[in-house]
Amino acid sequence: MEQQRFEFEKVREFGDIIGDTFRFMIQNIKPFVSGFIVFVLPLFLLGTWAMIPLIGPLRDLFIDSSPFSLAMMSISSFLFMIGVLLGSLMLYALVFAIVDAYQDYPEEDLTISILWKYIPNAIGKFLLVGLIFFVGLVLLVSVFSVLPAVFSPLIAAFGIIACLPISIYLFVRFIFTPYIYVREGLPLLDCFRQSAFLVQGDWWWTLLTMIVLSIISSLISYIFVLPATLYAGASSFLSAEAGDILASPSPTAMILYGLSMIGSLFVNAYSILGLVIYYYSQREKKEGTSILERINRIGEGRSNDFENEGEY
Repeated sequence: MEQQRFEFEKVREFGDIIGDTFRFMIQNIKPFVSGFIVFVLPLFLLGTWAMIPLIGPLRDLFIDSSPFSLAMMSISSFLFMIGVLLGSLMLYALVFAIVDAYQDYPEEDLTISILWKYIPNAIGKFLLVGLIFFVGLVLLVSVFSVLPAVFSPLIAAFGIIACLPISIYLFVRFIFTPYIYVREGLPLLDCFRQSAFLVQGDWWWTLLTMIVLSIISSLISYIFVLPATLYAGASSFLSAEAGDILASPSPTAMILYGLSMIGSLFVNAYSILGLVIYYYSQREKKEGTSILERINRIGEGRSNDFENEGEY
């Protein structure tokens, strides 16, 4: 029996967003897994390789107070963070690519070659939006903390506290900007305006959706984290040198830790996909794009009937 095509352009209730996100991901699990292995996993593994000097027998060479050791620890940690950041960025691009390709190629299987058509554009635009978010955050912190510090440290402390709610408000308000920029191809300023328009009047609802999607992703990730956690607890309990597992990790421990991190990263695709589906729901709610398209198609059909009336 052929599966029914997933419809993005529809207004969804909260429960529908949660359930339909699962449904779309399960229906398209093959491109999600294959795309993750090809595009996301290599970047993540490059970052994890940087942590090798900090575990196992090599750890004793670097864990001391010498300048060289501290420098190596800093470099390894920095490269690991870069690998995780690039892997997360690629995961966003992959989800965007799958959603866009699903709509643009309704009759074809989503192969790696098809997804690659969308990946570079998604990465470039997402990087630009992320850079703007980062610069905006730096400016916000500067205005509310650094400048007031000239007058009083107490005022600067209150300024730092004030940055948190303002940052959360702006983050939620512009949460749809990256996908609008990738999918719709609007000028960047218009993407920010469009995101603000879609969130307007539903700010709290949008925040709740983001939180619930993140909680669900975290709960699912425990499926991958639990084996490593149990193994670490058992090893600490049974080992004579409990509490220093990183000093001499077994191959089993390293494999379980690696799988837990990879699995947790993959599960984050659920929350990203949920926000994309929520975006389409908000767009349909505010603009009724699919309804307008159907009306236009009906109008075009009637026009063609009148044009061909003389043939009968």
